[in-house]
Amino acid sequence: MAASRDHLDDHLELSAAQEILRRAVRLDRGDPAVDGLSRQALEAAASEIGVHPTAMAMALAEAATGVHGRRRRLEGVVGPRAVVAVRVCAVPADDAVHLARTLLERGHLLRVSGSGSLVVGHRRRDPAAKAVRTLRSMRGTAALSKVQEVRAGVGSLADGTAAVCVHADVSDRRTGAVITGSIFGALGVLGIGVGAAAAGPLVLLLVPAALGTGVALARQAHQDTVRRVALAVDEAADAVAGGVVPASPLAAFGLRRPRTAAPR
Repeated sequence: MAASRDHLDDHLELSAAQEILRRAVRLDRGDPAVDGLSRQALEAAASEIGVHPTAMAMALAEAATGVHGRRRRLEGVVGPRAVVAVRVCAVPADDAVHLARTLLERGHLLRVSGSGSLVVGHRRRDPAAKAVRTLRSMRGTAALSKVQEVRAGVGSLADGTAAVCVHADVSDRRTGAVITGSIFGALGVLGIGVGAAAAGPLVLLLVPAALGTGVALARQAHQDTVRRVALAVDEAADAVAGGVVPASPLAAFGLRRPRTAAPR
């Protein structure tokens, strides 16, 4: 006998679950032309299917950054194009947004823009910023100030639960690593070509090794960058989530330290 439709599978594909939620909300509103979900409807739907509020807030924080994309082949060869950290906040969402703005602008010398729940920081290129960045590089604390773009998104729920997502774009640093590795690989191939002209074609068997060395150098260089940026991103996310007021620019000279009190 055919299985009854009252006994559906307990698990649904994500795309199917999303479509069911959208359709249910449209039917509930009585307007089949309405597309998408409001924040309130999304919270209610998540609560109905048992999604924990902290997980929902974290997902909203990630979505607030507006950065999405599939994993590309280059990520598997060289490394990621972005570093991300998500934390549940111990402070209200508004305070977290203010802290993120202050942290990126004053703590990491970034040019800040954005509105609402999203704060965007871009690398500054003015002489003053370059001077302080050089000093911080000597102290090993300039990782985020060198990043092309840093996004901090805050997700919040009606019950007061909030989370922050810090997303650092390192795609330009990865490109630099790839270029450096390519140069080394090309020089190796060129040297092998010269050697082949003098010693014979068997030397050409070393070409794959030369290319592999170039890839390995690019990968290692980018992994070093990702390691430093990941540490800075984790610290930034922890600071915002914990309500730590960023240090002033004088902290680069060891004259000021951050306070551990959330803004009022």
